[in-house]
Amino acid sequence: MTAHTASRPAVRANAMWPTPPGALHVRPLPREATASYLTRLAAAYHLSAA
Repeated sequence: MTAHTASRPAVRANAMWPTPPGALHVRPLPREATASYLTRLAAAYHLSAA
């Protein structure tokens, strides 16, 4: 591997942009209600669900 390719950020498969540092991936659970998912998503980013 060359220094040029080593310094480039990793890109996810089928993505246009690399994942920003510190980004969390919170996916809905199977059969999870929308309100429950939004509450968990907000909590992951230290926000209120409102």
